[in-house]
Amino acid sequence: MAKKTDLTPSPPPQPTQPKILRRMLVRFAVGLFVLAGLLFAYQGVRSCGHDVDLPVSVDTAGHVAAIEYLDEGSRVVVFTPDGEVRPAPGYEEGMTDKDPAWTPDGNRLYFISDREERSFHAYRWNLGSDRVDRRSTGSRSLSQIHFPPESASNANKFALVIAGGYVLQFDPKVGAIQQVMPPVPSQRTGEGEGVGNQFEAFYQQLGAKSFREALWPVGKTGIAAVARREDGYEMLLCQSLIDDSPPSAVGVGDRVYFDVSPLDNTVFYSVVGFTFPDPSAAPDEYKKDGRLVIPFRHVVGMFQIEGGKVQNHQLVTLSESDDVAFTNVKVSPDGLSLLMIVGKYDDSRNVTPEQLVVVPATPGGVQGATVVLAGPIYQATWGPDSSTIYFIRQGEDGKGSLWRIRKDGSGETDLSKGRGNFGNPIPSPQSPRE
Repeated sequence: MAKKTDLTPSPPPQPTQPKILRRMLVRFAVGLFVLAGLLFAYQGVRSCGHDVDLPVSVDTAGHVAAIEYLDEGSRVVVFTPDGEVRPAPGYEEGMTDKDPAWTPDGNRLYFISDREERSFHAYRWNLGSDRVDRRSTGSRSLSQIHFPPESASNANKFALVIAGGYVLQFDPKVGAIQQVMPPVPSQRTGEGEGVGNQFEAFYQQLGAKSFREALWPVGKTGIAAVARREDGYEMLLCQSLIDDSPPSAVGVGDRVYFDVSPLDNTVFYSVVGFTFPDPSAAPDEYKKDGRLVIPFRHVVGMFQIEGGKVQNHQLVTLSESDDVAFTNVKVSPDGLSLLMIVGKYDDSRNVTPEQLVVVPATPGGVQGATVVLAGPIYQATWGPDSSTIYFIRQGEDGKGSLWRIRKDGSGETDLSKGRGNFGNPIPSPQSPRE
C-alpha cells in the first residue's frame, strides 16, 4: 500500500521574541519622535505669535454674559438658553472680572480681569473649548474693551480699550496696542513734534483729564469717547482719525452716556446735568446780567461722524427739570430704536431709575416714546432681535437680578432666579436659529 503524503501547508515561521520586541521598540520610538515633532511645532507656532484657538465657530445664540458680584471679587458668567449659569474657568476667590464684550460675530467673549499679576488684562473665553486665554501683554491695566459694529471693517479683529487714561487700539490676536486718542504724531504719516504739541494743547484747553470709554462708529473715520475733565464734569469728545482736525466737544455734564448705530456713523448720547464745554465761549443769548443761563438740564442727542468730523447734530429729547433725566442710551441692533432709563436726578449727581423707555432713533423721537416697564431698573440692553431687552432689577437687599422682557412690555422673565448678585448683562449678538 502506497504511503500517503501530508499536503497540509506548514504555518509560516514565527518571529522569535527578540524580533517582536525590537519592532515594538522601533514603532514606539517613531511614535515618540512624531509626538515630539508635533509638540515642537505647536510651541513654535505659539512662540511666533500665532494664535491657536479652536473651534473657530461657536454657537452662542441665546447666551447672555454678565458679571456676578461675590463676597470677595467678581466673576464673568454666561446664562445659557437652558437656564444654566456657567462661570468662566480659571477664576479664584478674590479676583475681579469685569467689562465683558462679545466679538461682533459672537464666537468669543472677552473680558478684563486681574487673574494674573496685579494689573488688569484682556482675556478671551472660547465657550466651545471652555478655554480662557490672556490676550494682552505688558503691565498696563486695561478697561472697557469694545469692538466696533459688525458691519465695520475688520470688526472682529480690533477693539478699543482704555489704558492709563488713554484710548488704545487693541489687536487681541497678537496683543498689540496703539494709542489713538489723543493721537500720537509718530503714528501719523508726515506729522512732527509740532502737531503733537498742538493736539496736547487742544485736549488741555478742553480740560480733558482721562478717558472712561470709547467707541468706533461703523466707518471708523473717527472715535467717540467720554473724557473726565479736571473740573469733575464728563465730556463727549470726537476725534478724527483721517486728518489733523482738533477734537470736537459735543456735550458736557455731570454724566455722559453714549452708543453708536450699527447701520451708519450716527452717535446717540445723553447728558445728565448739562453745561457748556467752555462757559466763557457760550453764545450771548445764554448770558443774562453777567450770568450763564443753561438752556436745559438733561438732553438726548444724535449726530454723525462723517469724514472724521461731527455733522448734523440734532436733539431726540430734552428736559428742563431734574424730575426727568435720561441715562443708559442704547441703540437697537436694527438701528431703529433707542433704549434709555428715565428717572429723577438728585443733589448727589445720581439718577434714581423709574422707567424703562423705548423711543424711535430719530430727531424728536420722544414723540413716539413707549414705557416698557417701571421700577428700579439698571443696565438695560438689547437682544440681537431688536425686540428683546435684558436688564438688571435691584431688589430690596441691594442685589441685582437679571431679567428679560419684550419691548412691548410682554414676556417679563426672571433669568437669575435668586442665584446671585448680577450686573452688566451683554447678550450674544448671534441670532437664535429658527
